[in-house]
Amino acid sequence: MNYTARPPWDLTDPERAASVDLAWIYRSFADHRGFRHPFWDWIETGELSLEVLKEFALLYYEHVKYFRQYIARALSVVAKESTQIVLAHILADEYGISEEASHPEMYRRFMRSLGLEERDFADNQPIPGIQHFRRAHFELFSESRTEETLGAVAFGCESSTPYRHGKVIAGIGRVAENHGLAIDDTFFSAHIEIDDKHSSLLMAELKPLLANARSRERLAEGARISFDAREVFLDGVMQALGVD
Repeated sequence: MNYTARPPWDLTDPERAASVDLAWIYRSFADHRGFRHPFWDWIETGELSLEVLKEFALLYYEHVKYFRQYIARALSVVAKESTQIVLAHILADEYGISEEASHPEMYRRFMRSLGLEERDFADNQPIPGIQHFRRAHFELFSESRTEETLGAVAFGCESSTPYRHGKVIAGIGRVAENHGLAIDDTFFSAHIEIDDKHSSLLMAELKPLLANARSRERLAEGARISFDAREVFLDGVMQALGVD
């Protein structure tokens, strides 16, 4: 699949251009290293061996299989029922209730297409960067910080995914071509559409908060905390892979 990564703050999108408040939040993290991390540019080149791609797949799986617990935690601390419904919808997608497979299973199909087997990923432990990402989000997600929680989910985790995954798809495609392989990139390609949909649902819920200056700042703070944690996470991935 070919995909051109479009930054989520691209205001050529009429709906996004119509919201000055939303544009302000996008711009608040536009140059954050946790968003524009060099890892994404590196993997986009496809200049990596199949063995390194396998190593990345195993490292990243420890994030993928845990991700739905972030959504579940956010759901548990948000009081507004309509927001709970949106988060429940996202959680249902993660578990594959309305799809043919859960998102972790989609990712396992990606790993299997690389030649990895269950014994390769059954008992692995997350690298320190992923452990840090988990701690940062679970410490943030609380009833006293619901606006920051929503900022982390909406901007740090959902609306920014198409940018990240577009780069991964490009890199996977080049590795597949170089090695004559058919690599299953469904996990990454599906999330471009799925997370764009999730983002739209969340943005509708955030409209009243975006109109309030203090709430808007708290949403942006949640996004920053999430991207701070992702920067540590991705630094750890690059270090583990031996990437300069």
